[in-house]
Amino acid sequence: MTRKFSLFFALISVVIASCSKESGEQAANREYVSAAGDVSKAALLFDNAEYSEALSLCKKAVEKVGKIVEEHPESSVAFKIITDPKIRIGACEYAVLRDYAIPEMEKIANPRAKSVELAWAYACSSRNFVKLAEALFRTNPHSSETIEIAEECAKYSDNKSDAREIYGMISRAKNSSLEKSAPKKEAGTKIPSGPSIKSDDLIKRTERAVNLIVFDINSIDELGELCRSAKVSDAKTSEKFGELLDKAAKNIERISVPSLRIQAAEKLALVFAEFGEETKALAVSSQIPDSPEKSKFLIKMIGEIAKKQNFDEALEITKILKRDLDKYSAYGKTARFAKEYGDEKTIKKI
Repeated sequence: MTRKFSLFFALISVVIASCSKESGEQAANREYVSAAGDVSKAALLFDNAEYSEALSLCKKAVEKVGKIVEEHPESSVAFKIITDPKIRIGACEYAVLRDYAIPEMEKIANPRAKSVELAWAYACSSRNFVKLAEALFRTNPHSSETIEIAEECAKYSDNKSDAREIYGMISRAKNSSLEKSAPKKEAGTKIPSGPSIKSDDLIKRTERAVNLIVFDINSIDELGELCRSAKVSDAKTSEKFGELLDKAAKNIERISVPSLRIQAAEKLALVFAEFGEETKALAVSSQIPDSPEKSKFLIKMIGEIAKKQNFDEALEITKILKRDLDKYSAYGKTARFAKEYGDEKTIKKI
């Protein structure tokens, strides 16, 4: 009797296992068919220019496929997903959907280009972002939205020459807006210098600020204020101020906290740039580790140098920047001041 019961339960276990296996297989098939249906619906939505909705369905389909592999790894569908790179889902291969179609649709469904959705989609498919940027600036050249979309055009342009051309449009538009909001200056006009301070007082205050750097990096802010007076002082005072700035650079190296040392280097580099010592400014900035933040700082410094009409130095430092996007931004700052001060020679170089 015991043996009969054992056989009975063994048979039941086999049946249950068989049913479970079949159930898992069926669930995997059902999920894959559902995912394929999402892809087919997405294709129709895409054809109707409903790009965001199409993207959402495609991502949903990929999630369903991932769920099959995770929850039903024993199914034949999961096996095929893992081993067959050409497995199809709806009208396209799954790998193409995941690795190419969805990234392209993310680009087309760019929320920053929503107001020109159809034109943006055409630019993405034709890879011609210059024409779209030209059309935008013809229609509404001073709009912040136009500039924002143009920046996206430059960002996604595969051709560096096209990207440079678009950034040129952006720079000209910004300069044009600046001209409208600011009073005209004659070519060669110099930036006003700071208030004059007696030489003895200037040197004493500078020495005090330099000595405090190790303990308080905010003392470098006072050096920036004193710098404007030092530039209009007599040659002897100006030379002494320069020597004290060199001492300040050495004091920065004595700051033990790395983050504070980096902040101090940024502050002092700007003071050197203000004083007209671009080479020393660059040397001090070398203490700042390479990072997107350093690029932002260098762009800011280039702007300060260009503001003083030292355009050749600004262009030279721009070459240090590694990313094209950062270079274009720096060129834009230099072009802005070159145009403001009527330096056509610099504008042609850019």
